[in-house]
Amino acid sequence: IVMVTDITEIREQEETARLSKERYQNLVTNQQELITQFDADGTFIFVNQAYCQFVGKGEEQLLGHSLYDAVPENEIENLKEYFAAFSVDQPHNTIENKISRSDGELRIFEWSNSALFNEEDKIVEIQSVGRDITDRKLAQLALSKSEEQYRSLVDFSPEAIMLVDASGLIKYLNIGAVNLFGAKAPEDLLKKNYINFVHPKFHDLAQEKKAERLKTGVSNFTELDYVQFNGDTICCDVAGATVLWEGSAAALLILRDVT
Repeated sequence: IVMVTDITEIREQEETARLSKERYQNLVTNQQELITQFDADGTFIFVNQAYCQFVGKGEEQLLGHSLYDAVPENEIENLKEYFAAFSVDQPHNTIENKISRSDGELRIFEWSNSALFNEEDKIVEIQSVGRDITDRKLAQLALSKSEEQYRSLVDFSPEAIMLVDASGLIKYLNIGAVNLFGAKAPEDLLKKNYINFVHPKFHDLAQEKKAERLKTGVSNFTELDYVQFNGDTICCDVAGATVLWEGSAAALLILRDVT
């Protein structure tokens, strides 16, 4: 008796699974992001080419070794605590930490991590994808320092200086502007609409100057009447420019009392 079983479908499924695995492996291996897989102790199970190139080591030099070898010593404990906090209920998370490049430079990476668990809810593997955000971080730091220096310069200027956001709200004013409007403190004007302090007969001109700044980046000195806190009207020469303030566009206005 000869029994014949058609295994064509099984073979096709196996071939499909093999090709799918190869495609996945090629995709991961050739990604620009750093992709790694490691066990609960941080021992590498997989590293892609981008990671190998970044740390300047071959795959055979990394597999079976610890991910913490490239991490600054003062960040290791925090990173271990971060991974230990993963759970079945919270298997995904992100973190920023530094790793050493092949030339010794520390670079800041944002890592997206996903943990896999066994039947006992123990971590068996963590998959990690890292993106270099060093340049973005440095740019943010430079902008922050620039804004701090700029704010110090403006605070002590004898000119009346105001910062107005796109919706017209006063976001900042120096002591010169507080005195110009006869206010007691900056809080008297902050978060109030700038146009409310412009004399009604000059509202249209103020809007024209705003449109000019949006189109060209600046508006030249123009005389506008303003209303002080006590109701008096003052005439000011006003010039403005579009600037970046705390990450958003705003109008920087300089006012000179020419009454």
